[in-house]
Amino acid sequence: CLCDPGYTGSAGSCSACAAGTFKVSQGSSGCTSCPANSHSASASTAITACLCNAGYSGPSGGTCTACAAGSYKAAAGNASCTLCEAGTYSTAVAATADGTCTACGTNEGSAEGASFCLCDPGYTGSAGSCSACAAGTFKVSQGSSGCTSCPANSHSASASTAITACLCNAGYSGPSGGTCTACAAGSYKAAAGNASCTLCEAGTYSTAVAATADGTCTACGTNEGSAEGASFCLCDPGY
Repeated sequence: CLCDPGYTGSAGSCSACAAGTFKVSQGSSGCTSCPANSHSASASTAITACLCNAGYSGPSGGTCTACAAGSYKAAAGNASCTLCEAGTYSTAVAATADGTCTACGTNEGSAEGASFCLCDPGYTGSAGSCSACAAGTFKVSQGSSGCTSCPANSHSASASTAITACLCNAGYSGPSGGTCTACAAGSYKAAAGNASCTLCEAGTYSTAVAATADGTCTACGTNEGSAEGASFCLCDPGY
């Protein structure tokens, strides 16, 4: 008689192949070790009984590759590694539990399967030391890049995430994030934003450019007048 597959020795004293080994055929030959980073039950009869260990992925009986940083695999088998969720990261290779996925810090984020975190839009620096973009600047994307200044004559709040957060200053008019043009003489704009400049009332005038208050609109003198939005006054009819 011969020892069965999965058993080794000689007739009358056949013993099961140890866990982590296998034997395909009858006979007295020894058991074969599973490929690296895989394991089998005792008395296994085929290389396909060798399953990749937790933390490793690959086909049964084949090459088992360590789960990359940013992923993990909790159980033995041929399943793929599971990616850490967005907003977390892991630097561990061959990780075996989701507990290795650590939450990113304040004002940081990450994509699914990340091995590091990045500063959020509106923040600059490196993970662990992300600081808000200063007022008058913005940053659109995640990363360590610097903040971008608003267009001329516009301003934004701190930690702004888009160029459209840049509003034209008082005294200037234009679209949010676009070109801001000074209010012409005869007009003013009191607040930041994309509103148009307001014309001085008829009977007043202003020579100031980029004026920020209606107080720059000065009443015309005696026997003088002006149209709305005037930069000077004219003598009345008869004068």
